[in-house]
Amino acid sequence: MKTKDAVQRAVAIGLLCMTLSPTQATAFTDFGKGRPVAERDLAGKTFCFDIGDRNYYAANGRFSSNRGHWRWSVPEPGILRVGRSVFQAEVLDGQLHLHKYCSACYGGDLDYWGKPC
Repeated sequence: MKTKDAVQRAVAIGLLCMTLSPTQATAFTDFGKGRPVAERDLAGKTFCFDIGDRNYYAANGRFSSNRGHWRWSVPEPGILRVGRSVFQAEVLDGQLHLHKYCSACYGGDLDYWGKPC
């Protein structure tokens, strides 16, 4: 009987941790009408975002912006990884739309819109 209780407790704790910790799996939700971003949409391009950021996605996987320098990748269609951050990403009407699951952010999840610049 103790083993069953311990397993149930472990599963409950795991589910709680998963809901509180954004991961690549929890970042992927249906959020828009665009098509999932692919590496070819970003490689060698610069995007200017509505929050004032200017992001350059180098073809060699290097990323630079006014906030710093990291590596970027598209591990699967619609998922953009920049440093340790994971975004759901889509291309819509020539713009890049990034969505980030954020349970701890004031106002909930984050959405960013960027245009080629």
